[in-house]
Amino acid sequence: MLRVYVVPHKTDWRSLTTSIGRYAPDVPVYFYEDIGGDPFAYYRPGQPRRLLLEPFGEDGNGWEKAGEWDRMRQERDGFWLVLYLTTPRTRSEEAHILTTLRQEFTVDREAEFMSLRAVLCRPKESDSRRAISGGRRGGRTAFVPPPDVRLSRQM
Repeated sequence: MLRVYVVPHKTDWRSLTTSIGRYAPDVPVYFYEDIGGDPFAYYRPGQPRRLLLEPFGEDGNGWEKAGEWDRMRQERDGFWLVLYLTTPRTRSEEAHILTTLRQEFTVDREAEFMSLRAVLCRPKESDSRRAISGGRRGGRTAFVPPPDVRLSRQM
C-alpha cells in the first residue's frame, strides 16, 4: 500500500503549466500528441494552443508536409513544444524530435515532469540572415523579423 502513495502515478499537468506560466506565459504551446491540449487548457485556458495532428515522421517530414515547421518559424516570440508521448511509435520519435528542434531553433529551456516534456524554442538568428540573403534550407522558409525588431547575437 505504501507504493501507491510514494510512487507518482498521475501526469503532472499542474507542475508543467506552472513552469510554462513562469518562463514564457504568452507564447503558443504546440502539443504532440494532441491529447495534451485539453488537460493543459484546464490550468492555462488563455494561452494559445496548437495541436500537432500529423506524425513527426522520418526526419520530421510529416511536420514539414503539414506546414508545422513553417508555422513554428513564424512564432517570432518563440513557442513551447509539449511532448506527451503515449504510444510506442511516438515515444520512439522523442530523441529525433529533440535533436531536430535543437538544430532548427534556439532552445531556451527544457523541463520534464514525469511523462511530460516541455521545450521552449525560438527562431535562430541565423534564420533571419539566411532569409535576408535569399537562402533556403531544405525547402523551408526562414524566419524574418520585422524591421523594428533587433535580435541579439548569441556566442
